[in-house]
Amino acid sequence: MTAREAAGPALPAALPPVIALVGDEERAKERLLAQILERAGREASVISLAAEGAERADLELPRLLADLASRPLFGGLKVIVARDGDALWKRHGKALEAALKIAAGNHLVLLMRSLDLRVRFANELKKSGGLIKCPRPRADAAAFDGQGALPAASELLQAVLAEARAHGLNLAPRAAAELAGRTGNDLMLVAREMEKLSLYLAGRSEVTLEHIAALVPRSAAWDQFQLFQEVAVGDTRAALLRLCGMLREGTTDRGGRRVNDARGIASGLAALLHQRIRLLARYRSLKAARCPEEEVQRRLAIRNPGQLYYLGKEVELPLVRRAHAAVRVLAEADRALKSSEPPETLLEPLIVRLCALAAQERARARRGARS
Repeated sequence: MTAREAAGPALPAALPPVIALVGDEERAKERLLAQILERAGREASVISLAAEGAERADLELPRLLADLASRPLFGGLKVIVARDGDALWKRHGKALEAALKIAAGNHLVLLMRSLDLRVRFANELKKSGGLIKCPRPRADAAAFDGQGALPAASELLQAVLAEARAHGLNLAPRAAAELAGRTGNDLMLVAREMEKLSLYLAGRSEVTLEHIAALVPRSAAWDQFQLFQEVAVGDTRAALLRLCGMLREGTTDRGGRRVNDARGIASGLAALLHQRIRLLARYRSLKAARCPEEEVQRRLAIRNPGQLYYLGKEVELPLVRRAHAAVRVLAEADRALKSSEPPETLLEPLIVRLCALAAQERARARRGARS
């Protein structure tokens, strides 16, 4: 196995007729797709179905099944790639199960963000070995120390180091942690940054912290995720340092648009914190009432069942246990933000007050455990 292959999921020894690459890690999907095409051979015919928003005629199921059941005139086999497998599943649903019964030797590859693992289609794929999960590596946010370092066993750190080795780069763990802090756990973005570093170093392999700081921009989404984690555990110093970085370098709003002004950043962060705390508080109350998982998913309007896993990990964060007080603090900040008060003077006290609530709850829990 190469270093690149070690960084993600692997294909089964014998490829089934239908393969679903499911998850958010686009880097792993593209790597697996390249391996499927390599196994199919040079004589294989590759048919790529239209993506979401393009002409949809080639997403009709009869045409897809006919292609999957027939072989090319001059030998070889067919590999049909549905780059928007979610749309294909949404459009045809259970009728797509017919593709599992075709034994012409061809392959249908579905690139999907999510697939409900409770449906029969997913179960049949799993039995045949065709369901391959491609999640992004765990960020291990709770394992960060005060200096922002990742533990040696971190899944994200190992993935970043493997990607570096695949590009012929020597990346120290501390530099890898800094790179992960700037890109987040999107390995496609990590790979693009590695390619940029390779060109910049021009034959040299040693990557230093200075190279990372000079060449790799920060990921706004990652910073927002980290800020919530730091606030929720009461790490005031780390949260304030991250806030200063966001005010200096900008961030994005919920629509993905870049925001550089202080008022826009303050509004976005207040909304993000409020939304996440309320969602976790509702999840906590539903689980306390012993609601079935399907009912929790419906009430919280969660489309991807995998999100429930992350909610379950975050629901015991100290700040979530003080959700009512935290929402009151955020409401006060929102009222002040809508007045003429400068946003720069609002954000730091807001972060400090929320961190204080989390620290108080953490101290209370420790006293309860000792008694």
